Amino acid sequence: MIFTIDIGGTKIAAALFSNDGEIVEKKEVGSCIHENLQYLPYLIYDSFWQLASKASAIGVATTGIVLADTVNYLSVRQSLPLQSLLEQQFSKPVFILNDASAAALAEYKAISQKKTIESNTLVYITVSTGIGGGVVQNGTLITSENGFCAHLGHVTVPTLNGDNVYCHCGRVNCAESVGSGNAIGKLATEKFGFPVSAKQLFTQYLDTQIGRSIVDEAVHAVAQLIASVRAITGTQIVTLGGSVGVSKIFSEKVTKAVENLPEIFHVDVLSPEYSRDADLYGAYFFTKDRLKEL
Repeated sequence: MIFTIDIGGTKIAAALFSNDGEIVEKKEVGSCIHENLQYLPYLIYDSFWQLASKASAIGVATTGIVLADTVNYLSVRQSLPLQSLLEQQFSKPVFILNDASAAALAEYKAISQKKTIESNTLVYITVSTGIGGGVVQNGTLITSENGFCAHLGHVTVPTLNGDNVYCHCGRVNCAESVGSGNAIGKLATEKFGFPVSAKQLFTQYLDTQIGRSIVDEAVHAVAQLIASVRAITGTQIVTLGGSVGVSKIFSEKVTKAVENLPEIFHVDVLSPEYSRDADLYGAYFFTKDRLKEL
């Protein structure tokens, strides 16, 4: 069996997969990336060692820039030798890839089993705490040695109101700084004058003019990002995932915004086949392939 972990800024999910690729058990805990990154491997071990003990290998999908020996967590400007630390903790082989790349791999495998994918190309965009991306081009998951590949949250987009929004990466108007869950919550807090998270905005304040305008700004950012992705990769399929991306009202608005773009930028905006488990399935497929290479 293979044990997989999905590390995000808000939560850490884990699943034990059977030899047939089915989830046998799942568990979830809160993340500590923003509070205490150095504690991350210990939190993972303490939370999941019982499930992991049943597996022969561990696959990890994580936010951040994944290098050969470290993961660079841009949002907290710190790095961690996560693979070696987890291998020491669990005494098992560990394989790590970016979470959005994992989701792209999983979604490509799922969709390609149902229909022919034009040019064997698919782009996955996750809109959650941040914005990330993964690209399968000509049937191959695109990665790079420096780990900074398909980080679509750092593609710049125009804002609806023309304002400049500074991103933690040091640039202005990155898609993540305008359209992510964090960006939605930050703007909502500024506009309402009291703390409002993205989740609270969608559940409590969408009937207000301020709430609708904030969502429209985020939707515009993601639609413009999709247009850029279409121009770069030629993809006809964009899968929209993440806690914000899978919400019905957000995905419908993004689909409509893409339809209103010039025709050359039109793509099929799909919901994830694996729903919120795409990262876990991607880590499973990635680890299974790596084990075959050993």
